[in-house]
Amino acid sequence: MYWENKMKNKERKTDFSVKELPHTRRQIFLDLLKNQKRQMVSLSMLLFVFLLPLVVDILIFDMFIIGIPSDEANYSSLVFSMIFYMMIIAIPCSMIGFIGLAGLAQVCKQIAWQNAVLTGPEFFVGIKKNWKHALVFGFVWGVSLFLLVVGSFFMLRTQQSSEQPWVQSIGMGLCIIQFIVLSIICVYTLTYDCYYTNSCWQVFRNSFIFFVAKFFKNLLLFVLTTGLVVGLMFVDFIAQIVIIIVIAFLSSFMMIAWTLLSHEAFDKYINRLNYPDYYKKGLYIAEESKEN
Repeated sequence: MYWENKMKNKERKTDFSVKELPHTRRQIFLDLLKNQKRQMVSLSMLLFVFLLPLVVDILIFDMFIIGIPSDEANYSSLVFSMIFYMMIIAIPCSMIGFIGLAGLAQVCKQIAWQNAVLTGPEFFVGIKKNWKHALVFGFVWGVSLFLLVVGSFFMLRTQQSSEQPWVQSIGMGLCIIQFIVLSIICVYTLTYDCYYTNSCWQVFRNSFIFFVAKFFKNLLLFVLTTGLVVGLMFVDFIAQIVIIIVIAFLSSFMMIAWTLLSHEAFDKYINRLNYPDYYKKGLYIAEESKEN
């Protein structure tokens, strides 16, 4: 178990005490931060291989956009065209990224359960099991990202000449809201898909239910992970480089955070009654608590 690596390079002469065992998922996450940084960074770098097409797409088109002279007569139209084609290409790139995320979600499930796991092989087990669903949900997220970026830019572009600019403001708000909702749902599809066996529609529907059930926690975690990453990717070139480094080395910590939140929801709404063997799996709970 991962917890057995807590005393690195030291041999323990006694068993772990009850106090040292993980009682909460927060303790699991903190233990990973403290004792499993190298392994988590390795997982992030493995995922980054699948995210690389999306990153390259954004960086290349951004360089083209930067190269357009600001005094160009058709500057706004040229920028919009570049953004449009960048986000069209981003859709299949997102699908490739979600294949990697399916593998990472599988590894994070084992980590959350405190199972001994070979991360590399388990990563590709997750891909083998769930790549079809990952492509579907990657397409959904890619389209949502397209609507966010292209839709918002189009609204902003037309707002200046509009007689009713509040209409464009509402449109931009809707673009942002749909992206937040679908991003959270798509994360749940990844963590749910490697946990239970359902059809693609059932996975999406149940993920929406968990989005509603854990709304405020979901929203907070979104802001700290996906929202921050996507937001900085469209600030400037320096911000992009910074966030790319963060993705390359720390994305697995974001996924394990989502996994632990998901497992909390699964325990509350599914496992307690239907799958007692999964209930609070990976946590130390007293025998009398298991029976209640």
